[in-house]
Parts: sequence; structure tokens; C-alpha cells
Amino acid sequence: MEPFTQNSLQTRVWVCRWVKILLPVLEMTLGRECVLPARQIRSAEEFFRAFPGVKDVFIDGTERPVQKPKNLRRRKKMYSGKKRQTTRKGLIMTDETRQIGFIPMSKNGRRHDKRLLDKVDIIRHIPPEVTIWADTGFQGIDKQHPNTQIPKKGTGFVE
Repeated sequence: MEPFTQNSLQTRVWVCRWVKILLPVLEMTLGRECVLPARQIRSAEEFFRAFPGVKDVFIDGTERPVQKPKNLRRRKKMYSGKKRQTTRKGLIMTDETRQIGFIPMSKNGRRHDKRLLDKVDIIRHIPPEVTIWADTGFQGIDKQHPNTQIPKKGTGFVE
């Protein structure tokens, strides 16, 4: 029997079966439990569960290319002018040890980083003593969180 066929439902069934079979073997080999990052953080307690003893968190947006949809409306929604292709956009939040603690659901590539961050509403759950490091795609986050570091844009002139 061929496990992977063109039928997407059958493919998902096989993937689920293989994960159930192989995940315990992977965890036994690594000597630790494999846990996915949180999709939602609704309180400061959940934040500290995802990031125990953290002093700094780093937030960035990322785009990954996807196959172009045949439907023109969906294609326009997924088109990213920045990458000049159809993409899905997601956010990633890590700590100083580069451990990913928060990944919300990805959205169509047309969205802006700051808009995605506002939609997941995680900033209000980050305590003020934790420093947020973000790039210039998150302009305005400093008004929501008092301890934010955003780099200043350079002039491009070097002597």
C-alpha cells in the first residue's frame, strides 16, 4: 500500500499516523518532550509559562512562499508586493536562548507585521520589566509597551 497519494485527506491521515508512531521515538532519543510553541497567550502567567525567567523577547515577522491559488480574489489577498509572490505571513517571538515560545496562526502575505501583532493582542500580556526587541516593521509598539527597543533607521551615508 502506497502511503502518500494525490488524495489530500488520505495524505493527512497517513501523516497523523506517522507522527503518532514516530514522536515517542523522537522524544525518547532526545531525552525530552517535544512541545510546540504557544498559539495564543492570554495572560502574564501564560507568558511566563512560555518564557520562564525571560528578560528580553525578540519579535519578528516572516513570509513564506505558497503555491499561487487559481482563484483570482484569493491570489490578490495572498500577494506580497515586498516579495513579489504569493505568501503567508507569520510572527515569531523568541527569547535570549533563541527558543521559540510563541507562533500565532499565519495570515495572508499582504498584511503588515504590526497589524498582525495587534490582532493577536499579546503585547498587553508582556510585563513592563521584559524588554521587547523588534525591527522597524513594528513602529508604534513603543506606545503599547514602555520597555521597547526599535532600531533607528540609518541615513545610508557612510564616511
